Amino acid sequence: MLERDNVFPALAQQGILGVLGSKPYEYWDLGPRVTALLWEDLGSATRAITPGEAAAWAGSETEAVVMAMANLDKEIHGGRLQFGVAELPLGGKCGFFDQHWLAGATILHNGLLPWIAQSLGTDHVMALVPAPESVAYFAVDCTAEVRDAVELFAKKAGEAARKPLGRNLFRFVDGVPEIVG
Repeated sequence: MLERDNVFPALAQQGILGVLGSKPYEYWDLGPRVTALLWEDLGSATRAITPGEAAAWAGSETEAVVMAMANLDKEIHGGRLQFGVAELPLGGKCGFFDQHWLAGATILHNGLLPWIAQSLGTDHVMALVPAPESVAYFAVDCTAEVRDAVELFAKKAGEAARKPLGRNLFRFVDGVPEIVG
């Protein structure tokens, strides 16, 4: 039986769906290279949750997503997943969640967007997700210096990742991530 506190939403390569032995519960197709699945944290490893496991664990697949998002929220507010803001010399800011297997999943947590926007001093935020463990947030109308810093971060994070996702740029429409291009 799944442990209540050990199931999380996380991002993965779209191609993983054909590789996994049992059909995982894919709850969000985010674009041509990335998807969101429910994962069980086993301590030193993770495994994808099937639709049947999600329903048995939480009563329904929809409720499983709600409970998994609550677990992600606990990781963020408990300080295990930290947000950093870089202020650049020529002006502008960009924010990062990095080096945690749940970092990319923060784009799914629409309750964070107002806080991230406030931290960056903007009303409209975009995100670049190069790997499940890395995401950069920045203002839609940011400076060229900020865009360059975000692109450099994404390049380095993608090169360092075990399972890079490629360049996935998201805008947010009513708190929901929508891939750009």
